[in-house]
Amino acid sequence: MTVTARKYNPGFLSDDELVAGYCVRIGEFESLIEVLRECRGNANAHQIVIGPRGSGKTSLLLRAAVEMRRDADLSSRFFPIVFAEESYEVSTAGEIWLECLSRLADQAPAGEGGVDLHRSFEELRTVHDDRTLEDRCLGVLQDFSDREGKRLVLIVENLNMMLGDIGDHEAGWRLRQTLQNEPRIVLLASATSRFDEIDRQDRALYDLFRELTLRPLELADCAALWRTVSGQDRAPETVQALRILTGGSPRLLTIVARFGGQLSFRELMADLLDLVDDHTEYFKSHLD
Repeated sequence: MTVTARKYNPGFLSDDELVAGYCVRIGEFESLIEVLRECRGNANAHQIVIGPRGSGKTSLLLRAAVEMRRDADLSSRFFPIVFAEESYEVSTAGEIWLECLSRLADQAPAGEGGVDLHRSFEELRTVHDDRTLEDRCLGVLQDFSDREGKRLVLIVENLNMMLGDIGDHEAGWRLRQTLQNEPRIVLLASATSRFDEIDRQDRALYDLFRELTLRPLELADCAALWRTVSGQDRAPETVQALRILTGGSPRLLTIVARFGGQLSFRELMADLLDLVDDHTEYFKSHLD
C-alpha cells in the first residue's frame, strides 16, 4: 500500500498521513524528542536541524510536532507552534513574536482562547514601536503558556533566511536574551546551511543551539522510502543506483518513486533521461 507523500509541502498532510509516511530520519526524530523530554526546570535546550533543501527538514520538524500533540507526556508539557515554511512578513525582532502570536491564534484549539488570541493579534499588529511590540506579544504568549501549563515550542523553518531578512543588528541579541531567560519558550528551528549567526563567536546565536545535521540517506533508508512511496520493492543494486542518482535526497527519491514506481529500471532511466533533456534549459537558467 502506498501513502500520501508531498515532495514540497508536507505541511499539507494530516497528522495521520504524516505519521504513516514517515519512514526515514528515525534516529534524528528520536534524538529531537529525547532532548525535548529532558526539558525541565528553568533551562531549555534549543535545537536546530541543518540540511539542504529536500533533505527532510520539514517532515522531521512536523513529525516532532505531531509527537508533541499525541504523546501523553509531551502533550501535557508542550504546545507546538508551527511557523510557515517561509515567514516573509518578519523583518524586525518584534515581528518574530507577532508572527508567533498569529500562528498560535490559528493553531490553538477553539476552547482555549482562540478568539481572544485573534483579537490580541489584530490589536498588536497596529503597534509601531518594535520593542513595545515585542514586549506585548511576549506577554500574550507567556499568559497562554501559564494558562495551559505548557511550554511553547516554536517550530521555525529556514531560520537563516528569516534572520537574514531582518535589518536590525540587535534583533539576534534580543532573540537570544529571550531564549536564554524565558523557560516557557523553546525554539526548534531549521536552516538550509550553516550561517554566521550560529558559527561566529561574535554573533548572537553562537553556541545557543544543539545542532543536528542531516546527511544523505543510507541505502536501507532509500529502500524504505521507495517502498513507502511506490508500494514496490527494488533490488539492492537498483536502490544503490537510485541513491547515487538522487544523491540520497529524500525529496528527489520521492519524486522518482512517484514518477517511476511501476516501471522497470531500464524504463525508468529512459524516461528520466527524457525528462531531464526536456527541462535542461530550465535547469541551466537557474544555475546561471
